[in-house]
Amino acid sequence: LARWGDEVVFSAFGMFSERRAYKGASAGAGFVRGLEGVEPIITGLSQPHSLKPWGADLLLADSETRSIALFDRQGRQKRRKVLDGYTRGIAIGRAVLVGSVRLDVTHYFIEAHQIEAEIERVRRGRDAVIEELQRLQAELPHGAPQELDALLDVHLMLLQDDSLKAGIKHWITERLYNAEWALTTQLEIISRQFDEMEDQYLRERKADLEQVVERILRYMKGVACVVSSPLGQPRKNQQDLLLDDTMDVPLILVAHDLSPADMLQFKKSVFAGFVTDVGGKTSHTAIVARSMDIPAVVGARAASQLVR
Repeated sequence: LARWGDEVVFSAFGMFSERRAYKGASAGAGFVRGLEGVEPIITGLSQPHSLKPWGADLLLADSETRSIALFDRQGRQKRRKVLDGYTRGIAIGRAVLVGSVRLDVTHYFIEAHQIEAEIERVRRGRDAVIEELQRLQAELPHGAPQELDALLDVHLMLLQDDSLKAGIKHWITERLYNAEWALTTQLEIISRQFDEMEDQYLRERKADLEQVVERILRYMKGVACVVSSPLGQPRKNQQDLLLDDTMDVPLILVAHDLSPADMLQFKKSVFAGFVTDVGGKTSHTAIVARSMDIPAVVGARAASQLVR
């Protein structure tokens, strides 16, 4: 359902009396109609949903054709964009950029007497992340996607990985790297091992390790969670984006990546959707976004550098 001008409209995959199932049977049968109307306003769709007014026009997603389209009041298609992936939901808002703390790590050598203190800094950061993830896991809401629990287990396992812990200790003890430098150096080494794996799914697990390290660094630097709300005021209507004002409007988070823990907090934030530089169809970020019905674009490469 959506309010389009003065009318409430709805979308359907087809007439139930004609089509009792929709998978593989809805091509061209979908439509948009006024709640009080008899004749469809827009026809020839397949699996239309997520209606969003945009000025005088209407945006909608079509899952079967993996596209989003813009229609005018006469039902004429003005634009269509086919996407490389499943189309589920539309979010419109102003961009909020969140940089990766891994891009702002200071490198310096420590003194020998500082070794234990640096190792302890990493340990405290890691333990804080473990505690947070365990708490989030214990507080998973009823009906949360099953994938979330499994993904949090993966991150907890990575946090306690011996090669990560031993490598960090080596760089601090043998090379006298500061804690952040040691952490990111070991990340680079293990990441190269993931890159050499032939299986695409295993290669993409490198992103999980990067998310874990990012979270440790945020705790060490005292930086807030990626999806922490920058604004505490109510959202305005989508239509307000067309107005030249500075009032609060729905927000789109643009980041290098998001972790499963970030996704859990996403529904409680002011963000309507997100865009990430990295990720793919099988990435945990994409899987969880689909499960939680969060509008998202993953794998947008340099979005965090290009979007302003």
